[in-house]
Amino acid sequence: MTISAPLPRHRHRLEVARDWPLLAAAVSALLSFVMLFPPWLSSGDDSQNAFGDALQAAGPALIIVMAVATIASLAVAVTTADRRFVRLALVPSSVLLALYVVKVADVSELADAYNRLAGSFTDEKVGTGVGLWLGFVFALVTEMFVIYALVSRWGTGEAPAYPGFGPRKQTPHETLADSDQPRYPTPPDTDPPRYPPPPDHPPDLPREGPDR
Repeated sequence: MTISAPLPRHRHRLEVARDWPLLAAAVSALLSFVMLFPPWLSSGDDSQNAFGDALQAAGPALIIVMAVATIASLAVAVTTADRRFVRLALVPSSVLLALYVVKVADVSELADAYNRLAGSFTDEKVGTGVGLWLGFVFALVTEMFVIYALVSRWGTGEAPAYPGFGPRKQTPHETLADSDQPRYPTPPDTDPPRYPPPPDHPPDLPREGPDR
């Protein structure tokens, strides 16, 4: 019986030696989300994170969405061994980096404006916090690892650091039961035993009967 319907998509185990670029990108995206909680604005002992009153609430919400979308795309790519999801992860990771670039510019401008207006009335200066800069760095690292996975052809036989993987391709005449069977390497062919070739003419045998 030949296969007439498409085979179900196979699942793959996580292998660090093969999937480390996607793992690094996912961890960096997660850390970019975590960096919403450390200070983004600091002034002496006072500080505000990304959810502070002085900052726009839309920025952290979009960062959370893009970080989750990036992690989800990379997780599906590792599970299904499909490079299309790596290309899909390039979109939210790029938006995540762009959001952090915008937030760095906005928060820096806000701190400079406060220092110009209130700098002459108070000795304290407002500056950008460590959470903002680390979030930008982790978003940049996420984008770099996703691009590296695409450039190095993750999931294909041409990948230099980790070989291609995925379900073995079935031939058009291969049955589903045969494709489910494990393939083991066949032993090398051994030479068949060699015998001396038969003579062209059988030897003359002594005749029975009266003396010649």
